[in-house]
Amino acid sequence: MEIAPPSGNALVTRQEPGLFLEIWRVEDWDGDIINAAPDEHDAVGWFSLDEALSLDLADAAYPALFKQVLS
Repeated sequence: MEIAPPSGNALVTRQEPGLFLEIWRVEDWDGDIINAAPDEHDAVGWFSLDEALSLDLADAAYPALFKQVLS
């Protein structure tokens, strides 16, 4: 899969010891979306905000990040 380079700055940047996270809005891509790191992630999927908030997430801070970028 090829992702078109995002414009502007990351929507959210979170940095703490052992973690650097940037959230970008991806609006265009070419090819099939695949799980490129199956040893790190169970699956790739599309979710509404409500669906995403109901998932069993790896980090308790993710719901607030989702709300921040998707609301």
